[in-house]
Amino acid sequence: MHINREKFLGFNLNLYTFSNQSLEKIEKMIWDYLIQGVKNKKSAFNCPTLITQGEEINPRTLILREVEKKKFLITFFTDKRTNKKIDIDNNNNSVVHVYDKRRKQQVCLYGKAKIENKNSITKNYWKKLNNFSKLNYAYEKAPGSEILMPNHVNYMKNDNQMYENFSVINIKIYKIIWLLLSKEGNKKAEFKYDNSNYNSKWLVP
Repeated sequence: MHINREKFLGFNLNLYTFSNQSLEKIEKMIWDYLIQGVKNKKSAFNCPTLITQGEEINPRTLILREVEKKKFLITFFTDKRTNKKIDIDNNNNSVVHVYDKRRKQQVCLYGKAKIENKNSITKNYWKKLNNFSKLNYAYEKAPGSEILMPNHVNYMKNDNQMYENFSVINIKIYKIIWLLLSKEGNKKAEFKYDNSNYNSKWLVP
């Protein structure tokens, strides 16, 4: 059966005849969407929701910065003073959630998160950031601190001080749950990763 790539990657996936051979194509499709999401600001995968566990369950929308499929790794940026770092330091289990409204697809990526700070990894990313982006790490008070009014925010002016706050979140993905909503019948699949290999199976939606 000939598969039109554009139809398979688009909403017409609803019309696809699913089989066990489809799982490999779906797994590739998910990672293609993630890779595209790094640069395509209109993609639903550009700003997924990262969920961590602290005293509460904490979801937040972040910009996807890099994807390395061979390592099953996805990357975000954060300030080391945020609750995200506290959560991950105490419990590195995390979930990244994406819902693509146009394609009616939901993707949940389960992984182990690691915070990188003041090392070769963060230095390489920091060099590529423009001055506007660096302002996100220039607040004198930690993100989430109480202020009287929204404009009562002071900024650091020293690049080294800003860099101190800059951190990278690398998440090693060990499982993906994919869901397609369709009037022809919902479809659901699971992909589990172990080193360079993965296992896949269909699930009841």
